[in-house]
Amino acid sequence: MKSAGIFSMRFFPLALFCSLALGFLFCSLCPADEQAAESSHDKDIVLPLEAFFKVKEATTGDWVDLELGFSLPKGAMLEEPVTIVGLSPFAVEQIKLTRKGLEAKVLAASLEDWSTDFLSIAFIDPQGQPGILKSQPLALKIVSGLPDDPAAVPPRPIRGIEQISPLHKRLAPWLVAIIVAGTALFLLKRFFGAGKAPMALGGEKPHETALKELSRLSLKLRQGNIDPKVFYFEFSLALRAYLEGLRGFPAVRMTSQEIAAFVSDSTDRRIVELLFAADEVKFAKGAASAPTMRSHLDMALEFVKSTRPKEPEAEDKKSQEKEEASHG
Repeated sequence: MKSAGIFSMRFFPLALFCSLALGFLFCSLCPADEQAAESSHDKDIVLPLEAFFKVKEATTGDWVDLELGFSLPKGAMLEEPVTIVGLSPFAVEQIKLTRKGLEAKVLAASLEDWSTDFLSIAFIDPQGQPGILKSQPLALKIVSGLPDDPAAVPPRPIRGIEQISPLHKRLAPWLVAIIVAGTALFLLKRFFGAGKAPMALGGEKPHETALKELSRLSLKLRQGNIDPKVFYFEFSLALRAYLEGLRGFPAVRMTSQEIAAFVSDSTDRRIVELLFAADEVKFAKGAASAPTMRSHLDMALEFVKSTRPKEPEAEDKKSQEKEEASHG
């Protein structure tokens, strides 16, 4: 027993010393691990990020353009999806890559001036290690535009996302208005302008112009130097111009079918027959002989003479003498 007590007395200080040494060693290892972790964190790649808003002031609810400029090492890439950290409570939309970095639309969802310590974006370096792009502090002045009693202000849509009707619906009223205006203008010119007789050269009356044109065609017919198609084109135009001046409707701009539907007088119907006969030669392969053209010309002269306004007897006789002289 005495030897056992002596043994414990000798080895107790040694055991105590070993326990204390182990405790000191354990305590020294813990801070070393923490320092190693901190140094490892400090060794993460941090690159500069240039961030700025395109405006210095915004109203609550505005979409603000944010420019982000940076340069990554060759082979490095941004983490997907791209996340801009530090913009809360702003909402970020439409992030797109540019030659200088990124552009983003930021919704100013704040009622007071906004600022942040920094913005950051994560990336992966060429060796696969994580890194961050870090900006300087950023700020934006916010104008809420709210009165003392916000409840009194009606809600307004957020700028940039108002509901816009499709293009065809917005243009439809204008197209309808143009069509209606064009139709109205056409009808006004057609019906209100129909009563105006065409101006004759030299102040001539319609029947004087018609007799002069028909006499000119008669002379060419006697000389035998006029093509049937050319004859009937000029013949038809002279009759239409006379009808327009005589009856007051736009015969020159109307087809033969339209003229036929317009006239009802039996005398005028004879001229319509001449117009249809002229159309057969003008627009078809039909030909006309010189006697036929002479017959049509005589019918037209008779029509003009029978429908022209009554003149004093002396002037009528003088005009008749001129016409007989022109016929030879």
